[in-house]
Amino acid sequence: MNNRIIEIRNKIDEIDKEIFDLIEKRAKLVIEIAKIKKEESLPEEDLNREKEIFAKINGYINTKISKEYLNKIYKNIILFCKKVAY
Repeated sequence: MNNRIIEIRNKIDEIDKEIFDLIEKRAKLVIEIAKIKKEESLPEEDLNREKEIFAKINGYINTKISKEYLNKIYKNIILFCKKVAY
């Protein structure tokens, strides 16, 4: 196989690992928040917070990748973290 392709794929693998590590860190923080919410009898979902998150990430997007697809990816990350926490 082409050495350049191998080199680029190795970089992709490194990025995938970083993404995984960050999602795992995010999930752990969501679990901490879930514990606090349970202790204080707060609702599990905070739709205003989710709106804030999407507003922030939409402000970060300056790429050719569609905002729609990035929002779907992030929505799945949020759903995953909620399932892990609750």
